[in-house]
Amino acid sequence: MMVQKILSVAKQFVRPATQLWQRVSLHLQGKIQVALPLLAVIVSALLAVFGHYQHARIEAAIQRQFRTVASLNEVLTLMVNAETGMRGYLLTKHEEFLQPYATASQKLPVAMSQMRALAESEPGDNLRIKKLHMLSVLQGLIDRQMSDLAWQERYATLPDTSNDVIFNHLTLGKYLMDQIRANIGATQTADWRLLTQRVQEINAIRRRDYLAVFLTLVVGLGTRLVAWYLFNAGIIRKVEHLVKNMCSLQEGNPLPFPPSGKPGALGELEKEIGLMVKQLAARRGGGCDEQAVTS
Repeated sequence: MMVQKILSVAKQFVRPATQLWQRVSLHLQGKIQVALPLLAVIVSALLAVFGHYQHARIEAAIQRQFRTVASLNEVLTLMVNAETGMRGYLLTKHEEFLQPYATASQKLPVAMSQMRALAESEPGDNLRIKKLHMLSVLQGLIDRQMSDLAWQERYATLPDTSNDVIFNHLTLGKYLMDQIRANIGATQTADWRLLTQRVQEINAIRRRDYLAVFLTLVVGLGTRLVAWYLFNAGIIRKVEHLVKNMCSLQEGNPLPFPPSGKPGALGELEKEIGLMVKQLAARRGGGCDEQAVTS
């Protein structure tokens, strides 16, 4: 019972569309039948291009996050090595302990410049400003720490430098290193959180792409079925009507399907058959084998 109701409602919608389709020219019908499957292909291509663009954008952001985290680890390692080396130098007075400090002095500007360039390449204004601010704070702490280590290298080993002064500088160095670790830790936590969000975005885009492929397949099959139905309704059925009209003409019977007035070649042929009705009304033939005519 429910199926019959659904079919009845469907027929109420299909019948007017079919009647409207019958009035469309054969030339336009052909274009529509070709355009329907192409529409699904075009939509699928657009979705693929858009999805590829989003993938590329997010993957670039993920790579930027990994490079930022790696640079932060490098900066922290350089600072820890510089401080440890300076303490070894203060204890032993051997200059080989100054090598980590010299390495940090050489590599830190490059690492900070790389992180600044990565932060400036962030597409969002708010995120870019926030990252640049955190790097500015980190740069200030590093400058103070390196400046204090430079003082220790020059003056801490001098005989007239008191232990209290050295102790104060060591205390300041510990405080600055704690601040540097906290700043780098907070920055890394924010980057890992952002990285997690972007991985989730990648997964969401992947699920959307799978859904788009499925829907495109459904739409493609649906448009092919619609095109097949329209071909049957517009061309094959019209040819069958013409065959039956020709058979009726040969038998001298009225046309079972009067001319539709449809523009195009088939419509003109229908008109010609209608004009031939009066001329062939007196003729009586042996009938017309519709199947033979069709073949």
